[in-house]
Amino acid sequence: MQSMEPFRLEDFSQVKDFPFFIQLGFQQGDFFMHRHEDFCEAVIVTDGSALHIVEDESYPVNRGDVFVISGNTPHGFKNAKDFKPCNIMFDPSFFTSSAQELVKTPGFQALFVVEPNLLKSGGFRARFKLAPEDYDTAYNTICDMFNEQALKLSCWQTKFKTDFLSLCIHLSRCYEKGTPHKNSDLYSIAEALAQIEKGYLSDLSVTELAKLSNYSQRQFLRIFKSVCGCTPTEYIRKRRIRDACRMLRSSPEPITKIAVECGYADSNYFSRAFKTETGMTPRAYRAGHMTDMVTKQSSGFFL
Repeated sequence: MQSMEPFRLEDFSQVKDFPFFIQLGFQQGDFFMHRHEDFCEAVIVTDGSALHIVEDESYPVNRGDVFVISGNTPHGFKNAKDFKPCNIMFDPSFFTSSAQELVKTPGFQALFVVEPNLLKSGGFRARFKLAPEDYDTAYNTICDMFNEQALKLSCWQTKFKTDFLSLCIHLSRCYEKGTPHKNSDLYSIAEALAQIEKGYLSDLSVTELAKLSNYSQRQFLRIFKSVCGCTPTEYIRKRRIRDACRMLRSSPEPITKIAVECGYADSNYFSRAFKTETGMTPRAYRAGHMTDMVTKQSSGFFL
């Protein structure tokens, strides 16, 4: 893979501490291969056509196509003809902090988690295209977001995030009602991930998840690992530790209490799991983010 300088969100947005940016592009010909360092990107094609290049694979895109690019996935476009993509750049942590109901849906997991993973690994097979009436709804929301960013009226950041969440809900619902994906490995794993989001604090078993996906346990493990790059047990551990990291950065609660809230009855086991994922103990992680916590305490609230 050719070396390339990554794009950073700050290359586009001039607003500090607001990890979003929307742009309406126009391309002819080729657009060079690039990757994103600290953001993901949702792309909705509003007009024209192009060949989307991801790693060493390519596929055609045109009006109504929707796809999400995760960070560090090299991609570009070739043979663009009056190509007008809407690019929405965002920090994926927004969903775990502000859209906990949405992440529990298979449509969201399919579009925002599974498909980007498959794109990165070269295993992409599905195509998500909006029906005309669904496209119109999405396009109107895109225009609202673009205007909020351009005009910057009072509370525009809150309105932008609200519109973005509304768009993501709309896209996730559209994905769920699309019949071509219902019997695919992609959607089956998305349903399993949605179930994990609903119950990752409890003792979910691989047997339960395999049954939900209508696979044998062996088939389920193979497909899950090919899509997610890890086993369901490892995925659940990563999900719990992600919550723990957020709490350690923002909450003064004792580590033992945070362990319980993240699904670990044994704080020693929690510490070992945390170190496996982050390379440091919970105490050391919290110490490294003490400035963030002090700032939030002095503000009188916690995120």
